[in-house]
Amino acid sequence: MFLTYFTSRLVENNDNLPYHLSSENLDGLLIYPRVPDNSMVRYGHEDGVTQRVSFAPTVGQCLRGFAKDIKDQVFYVHVASNTPTYIKPTQKQVPDVQVTGEIWATSPVTMKCIGIIKVTHARPEPTVFNYGGTNAQSYAWNYQWLQHNTHPHMVAKSR
Repeated sequence: MFLTYFTSRLVENNDNLPYHLSSENLDGLLIYPRVPDNSMVRYGHEDGVTQRVSFAPTVGQCLRGFAKDIKDQVFYVHVASNTPTYIKPTQKQVPDVQVTGEIWATSPVTMKCIGIIKVTHARPEPTVFNYGGTNAQSYAWNYQWLQHNTHPHMVAKSR
């Protein structure tokens, strides 16, 4: 079993495609939308109905969506090689959407791996957001590219 996380648009990529981060290489796999199994959904702070594959507009915003310490973790960066249907969730559906810029693919997504990153450390400037009447902090993360293909169609399969 692998963990799947959401993605970002690479600043270096001129295609402006949204991206998805995963702990495993999903290159060529068709991913079906689902309701995530995480504490925000389990405790009713995030939408528990809409099936989705989560994306975000930048790597930084993508990494801000983690509700845990991700220092030293490695993620594969993916884009959709097909054209899924995207929607922008509301702040009620995703309390930190103003920080993460999260968007949802609500139709199946064929993934294309375009690189690998390693998270280095959190930056000291947290952003505060509210969920369920509680304030929480979202941290920005520094990361480095271990492998990077600037165009989504230039990726070698490495599973």
